[in-house]
Amino acid sequence: MSGLRFVNITTPDGQERQFAIGLWWQLRHAGPAQKKVLLQNARKIAEEFANEQYNVVLLREQQFGLGRTGSTGSLSEPVYSLADALRMQADAFVAVFSLEPELWWVCAVSKGIIAAEGDAWFETREEAERAAHSHQQMISAEIQIFETPEASLEFLLPLLFPERTLQELYPDPAKQRKIFVRLGQAAALLAAAGGIWFGWNWYQGREASRLLQSQAALKAKYEAELRANPERVFKMHWNQAPAVEPAGLQCMEAIISQPQADLGWTLDELICTPGKALAVQRRHNPGANFMELPKNVRLVNAQRTAEQVQLEKLPVRASVAHTNLPGRAEMTAALYEITQILKCNLENLSWQPPEQITRDEVHLTAPWQGGKFSIKAVPHSAVSSGAVFRLLDYHGLIINTVIYNAQTHVWTVQGVCYAKTAQN
Repeated sequence: MSGLRFVNITTPDGQERQFAIGLWWQLRHAGPAQKKVLLQNARKIAEEFANEQYNVVLLREQQFGLGRTGSTGSLSEPVYSLADALRMQADAFVAVFSLEPELWWVCAVSKGIIAAEGDAWFETREEAERAAHSHQQMISAEIQIFETPEASLEFLLPLLFPERTLQELYPDPAKQRKIFVRLGQAAALLAAAGGIWFGWNWYQGREASRLLQSQAALKAKYEAELRANPERVFKMHWNQAPAVEPAGLQCMEAIISQPQADLGWTLDELICTPGKALAVQRRHNPGANFMELPKNVRLVNAQRTAEQVQLEKLPVRASVAHTNLPGRAEMTAALYEITQILKCNLENLSWQPPEQITRDEVHLTAPWQGGKFSIKAVPHSAVSSGAVFRLLDYHGLIINTVIYNAQTHVWTVQGVCYAKTAQN
């Protein structure tokens, strides 16, 4: 899933409306449930995850959804959130909807709260069902699957009550100035008509005390919910990557399919990123043709060429709850055991401290930590047979690159791993 997708649906009132799917939902911070405060919360989260380039938001009473529409984030017409517009009677709901050919939507809601990743779209049914099963681990609800757009609409239409629309996270200043001018004109008319002015006496005495008590209770509830559901705050990166075995096999097949020599240029080093690309470097041999290079190859210098081979995108692995991750000691031992079995070397295993975030004086620490590893001198037989990738197909482990040095015939596998912390 990347960015928002939009679908047009004719609602029971006969109007065709545009709905967005793919928002990332977060609970609002402690404090009064005012739109201004919610928007401040949303902008703060967007800044913490700046790489996601969020530029639109939808505000609810208890949470907000962030999304990315494109480079400008301009909304030329009202856009509703399909997840927000659903009015479900059940306390818990997990469903997979076919909305268009090659467009599957997963919706997960618990007690009126949309799960952080519970408004997600996928291009295949398999990916959507895996995501739905990961929500089922945390939400006690049977997964409902609607296999056709017709079946999906038959279920959705009676439950759609669109009210709130998406808004730009950072509105265009020119638009804001126009709004302020209109508000100023309206205020002037009101003042001229009735001389209305507003005081602040509602902050006084008992009402102020009640407000403070309410805010304290809300903050305590918010903190408890975040600590009980860290996946709403921290990204579970291991659930956003392909499984190790298919990723490794894709790289192995892409590497060994490259010819040893092409127009006099011989293989030097190949670096494969699963589901993305294979970078091929070739070395000059005497007599190699500079004028007619191999197809899609560029000349780096007199001794080297480079080529980028695009690879097929791989589906994400089946989701694993953070509570099911191995501990750091277990993950470390497993990596050493694997390298012992294969008679290769584990190098550069290093662990990072758990990620930490402070929100409204609530200090949160992720109950897992990430590490990096490099396995060098993997035997060719272990790679060609897929044995190394089957052994590494471990909860919380991701392959980042597979490297082959064609001059020394050395294979290297690099990746990251995640383990739950000692207190979990």
